[in-house]
Amino acid sequence: MVDGTFIHASSMEGNYLHVWYPVALAEFGNCRKCKGKYIIDCYIASKTGSPIARMLLIRKLNGGINLSPSMPVDAPMLLHTGCSISDFMSDVRNLNDLLENEKEAIRKLMEEDPRKYENIKVPKSILYFPFRAHNINIKEAIAKTNLSLLKDIMKTICANKNIPPTGWYPAYILLSMDRDSNIVYIHEGNKKVRSQVHEVYLFKKKIIETLLKELGMT
Repeated sequence: MVDGTFIHASSMEGNYLHVWYPVALAEFGNCRKCKGKYIIDCYIASKTGSPIARMLLIRKLNGGINLSPSMPVDAPMLLHTGCSISDFMSDVRNLNDLLENEKEAIRKLMEEDPRKYENIKVPKSILYFPFRAHNINIKEAIAKTNLSLLKDIMKTICANKNIPPTGWYPAYILLSMDRDSNIVYIHEGNKKVRSQVHEVYLFKKKIIETLLKELGMT
């Protein structure tokens, strides 16, 4: 018996690995401006133990998408474990504690990103105060952008106030992964949307290896 419902996906195309991926559908009825259902990550967050991953992977479920008690299309399915409201709220509290110290939050976000970047040297000719060239730390700049995104997401769902969801339902969403180009798509109804956040965690942090092992594909 499957524990959860399936977010409708109409078709699978291309030479991808298609997987039913465990998520939760959450409602935040006590958050005044937060309407509809939100897709909460279960798998990557549980494998990494990262509250940051859980929050950055949140996305709003498009309105009008059907939910089904059975698989709309046939594909392997990952087990649905470690994804309760208490798990989510533990991550929320840890994130709120972290965000009290912005410098530490940026450091953690830089640690979270396994990608390597070359710093950019800005020539003196384009600076307002051209006493010397300036190096831009790209990894730090991306971490600061992600920090703003993290704060926006938490504010949207009132997680910044430690307000818990009013609804929580185990579910599955269809992911399509290209292991040659390291691309990941999320399927919602007739649409598929590329998810670069999933790409970072699955391929750059190599969670794909654990995923394949659990599916018996290694």
